[in-house]
Formats: sequence, C-alpha cells, structure tokens
Amino acid sequence: MKMIPLALVLGLPQMALSATQPTEITEKLLIKQLMDESPSIEALRSRVGQTQFKQGDFNQQFRWNLTSSVSREKTNEKPLITFAPVFSPNTTLSVGVQKKTQKGLQLKGSVFHNEREFEFGGSPTTRNILGAQFGISMDLYRDLLGQTSKAQLGQIEQQAKQQKIKARIEKSELKISMRRLYWNIVANAEKLRISRELLKSSQKQLKLAERRQRSGIADAGEVALYYSQVSSRESRVSYYQFQEINLYKQLKSLIPALSNKTVSLAKYDMELAVKQVVQCSNHILGMRQIPFESTDYDELISSSEKIYDDQKKLSNLYGKPDVSLDGDLFVKGVDDTYSRAMDDWQDNDRTGYRVALNVTIPLGTKETKGVRAVKKEYERLQYRAFKNEISSKLQAAHMGIQQAIPYLFQSIEAQKKENYYLSKQIKDAKKKYLQGRISATDLTNSQDNFLSTELGIIETKLVILSTLFDYFQYFPKTKCGFNEVLL
Repeated sequence: MKMIPLALVLGLPQMALSATQPTEITEKLLIKQLMDESPSIEALRSRVGQTQFKQGDFNQQFRWNLTSSVSREKTNEKPLITFAPVFSPNTTLSVGVQKKTQKGLQLKGSVFHNEREFEFGGSPTTRNILGAQFGISMDLYRDLLGQTSKAQLGQIEQQAKQQKIKARIEKSELKISMRRLYWNIVANAEKLRISRELLKSSQKQLKLAERRQRSGIADAGEVALYYSQVSSRESRVSYYQFQEINLYKQLKSLIPALSNKTVSLAKYDMELAVKQVVQCSNHILGMRQIPFESTDYDELISSSEKIYDDQKKLSNLYGKPDVSLDGDLFVKGVDDTYSRAMDDWQDNDRTGYRVALNVTIPLGTKETKGVRAVKKEYERLQYRAFKNEISSKLQAAHMGIQQAIPYLFQSIEAQKKENYYLSKQIKDAKKKYLQGRISATDLTNSQDNFLSTELGIIETKLVILSTLFDYFQYFPKTKCGFNEVLL
C-alpha cells in the first residue's frame, strides 16, 4: 500500500482554503476587469474594426492594379471576298496597369501582342502585331475633379471617426453601469448591516421579555409581540441576503472571469464617498452652462454634421447625367514574325489616338426630381432629429441634476434630523418601558420607525448616486473626486 506524503496531507486544507477564499471587489478593480474581460468590450472593438475595414476597402479602388488577359479565337468562317480575309486563329496577350484617382480620373497603360493567321492568295499567312497603349478617362460631371469620390471618402472617414466616438461613449456607459451595480451592492450591504444589528437588538429584547414573563412582570402577549418583531427582522435580513445573491449574479454576468469565484466586498469608506458626492454635486451645481468639454456627444454631433454635408453633395447628383471623356494613345508594329514586328515598331511611325465623349442621360426626369427631393428631405429630417435628440438629452441631463440635487440633499438632512430624534425617543422609550409607563407596542413601533428612517437615508443616498450616474452618462469627463474612477 502506497503512503501519502505527510506534507501533501497537511497542504490539502490550505489548498482548499485558497480555492474557496473570496475575491474582494472594489470599484476600481471591477472597472478594470470590465474593460479587460467583458464580452461587450470585444463587441465594441469588433464594430470599430468593421468601420476601419470599410474605409480600407473603399481606398482599394484608388490603388494601382495589374491587369492581364489572354484570348484565342478560331472559326471556320469563309471570307466573303478575297481581299477581306477571316483571321483564324487569332491569339492576343495583354499586360498592363490601371489606377483610379480621387480626382475623377482613370489612368491605364498596357502592352499587347496579337498573332493572327489568315489565307491570302491561297497561301497561309501570319501577322504579328506588337504595341503599347496609354489611356485616360475623365468624369466631366458627377465626379468632376473628384467631388463624388471626395464626398464618399469623407463620409467613410467620418463614419469611422464616429464609431470610435460611439465606442468611447459606450465604454463610459459600461463603466457607469458597473458603478451603479457596485454602489447598489454597497447600499444593500449597509441595509443588511443595519438589519442585522437591529435583529440582535430584537433578540435581546425577546430574551428580556421572556425573563420578565417568568418573573410575572410581562404577559404572553408582550412576548409574542417580540417574537413577531424578531421574525419580521429575520425576514428583512433574509430579503437583503437574497438581494445580495442577485446583485452578485448580475456582476458575474458582466465579468465572466468572476463566474466561478466567491465574491465579497472589500472595505469601503462610506464617509469619504459621501464627502466626494457632496463635493461633486456642488461642482456640478456651480456650472450654469452645459459643459461640452466634459462630453463626447458634441464630437458626435460635429461628425454627423460633416457626414450630412457630404451626403447633401451626393444627393444633389442623384439621377443626374453621366458624362465622361476617354482618350487613348497607342503605338504598334506589324510584320510576319515577332522580331520583325518589334523592328517595325521602332523604325516606322504607327502611332494613333482615340477620343470619345460618353453621355448617359436618365429618362423620366420628372420622377427622378421627385425622388431626389424626397431623399434630400428625408436626410435633412434624419440629421435634424439626431442633432435635436442629443442636444435635448444634454440639456435635460444638465438642467435635471441642477433642479434635483438640492431637493435630494434637503431630503437627507430631514431624514437625518428625524433619525436623530427617533434615536433619542427610543432611548427614552426603553426607560419608560422598563418603568412600565409605556407598552411594548409603543416601544416596538418606535424601533420600527427608526429602522425605516435608517433604510430611507440609504435609499435617498442611492437616488443621489443614481442621479449623478445619469449625469455622468452624458458628461463622463466631469472633473470631481467621485468621478476620478472614470477619468
């Protein structure tokens, strides 16, 4: 029988302990893990990459391209007349380059070799044609001087920039969502702490009531009342424990790396957080104008305006004629062999040119004008709606917090005063209860009111935090202590 080493046996409990040791979370740690490991961040990067690919794909058309072609044609057709022979077989090889520019021009150049056979005077004859061709095509209307290409490229560049701006905004929103969740976890932990403390107090009062009953001072109804209070507070503790499980479940869904770990809150400084919230709120209240330097939405509006300007240029050309001018310059040599054709090219002037004006005019001009007008109006309304929506959201976020924060702070101050007087009342009520001057019902009612006020203060603080987070959603670059984690 093999013996298990003693060191391994002694190490097993330590290994088990480290495997189940909870991961302590802080606000900064959660945001870092969210940015590093969240699937949502990967999706954002994918969308940014997609727009960059679209921009690169569009620029592909303005690069030099190598072109080549090989063709062979053979037919059994007979000549109609002696001096109009049928060329068969006919073989052509061509190699060249071409490029489209952003100025509405297309450039091309190629060299070619054509070998053709035919019968002349009853005997087979071969001719080799060797040559070079250079051409240019210019758009004279729709893409004159590259106005269409420039507008299309401008749109794609702005869309790529816009996607980066949206990615920054969505990252900020993800961070804020995580901050909301973290502070909800903190608030729930505070509620759980208060509920547990008051549960212990109720349990002590129950034991005291049972002793008073055994001494004949208290009756069964009083003891039952304290049993009811203990049960009520146990129920509240269980509810907050259930909320804790749900909140951690949400957290693990956002950060998959935590899914198989036990999570707990690291120590947090509630007093410092409250001071920072007050300082941040006062900073915001001091800003009368919308702080555009603290938001990315103004860049989004500016980028959308540039996209709309380029779209107007494109829409004005919708249904308009296509007019282009093509020109080709070519030179070639002809003889019965390849080498003689090369000599003929060098010795004899066989240069030529071709010029063509191409015009394409859409029919149904009246219908086209109507469609163009509808298209332009739709794009105008779409841009204006987008701009007004963002502007109104920024205005509402800034004005809303200016109006809400003072009332919320007033509410907390009123609750603190109520809590202060209730705590004094409870102390006085305990004395009177022990003296038999008030009933157990009066005492438990005072304690329940105190508990409600304590929990109410936490809820109000949470509302203030939520209001701040709503503001940071639109102004994530706000410089204040409580927002340092986003900067």
